[in-house]
Amino acid sequence: MAAQIQVAAGATLPQLGLTQEAISKRGFAIQCRVTTEDPAANFQPDMGKIEVYRSAGGNGVRLDASSGFAGAQITVSLPFPRQGLWRRLLMLVVPAPLR
Repeated sequence: MAAQIQVAAGATLPQLGLTQEAISKRGFAIQCRVTTEDPAANFQPDMGKIEVYRSAGGNGVRLDASSGFAGAQITVSLPFPRQGLWRRLLMLVVPAPLR
């Protein structure tokens, strides 16, 4: 997070010590995004009600859940009206060590 703020303020990655040589592999991450697109309708926005929802959790699990909860009514008027963003209900990122 600190590096993101410094880059936004004008710092370069080499100034922050972030060169390819300084970056080592420490593991993997899997990212999953749950959206409200309908593949049968050429991935157009879809609407409805979330009937069941179980939140992910655990050590190192990152969950960004904007509209993901049981009983949520999914409509085209979600809080993020920009193209592509309003369809995402939640994002899950799970890291794992190298084998």
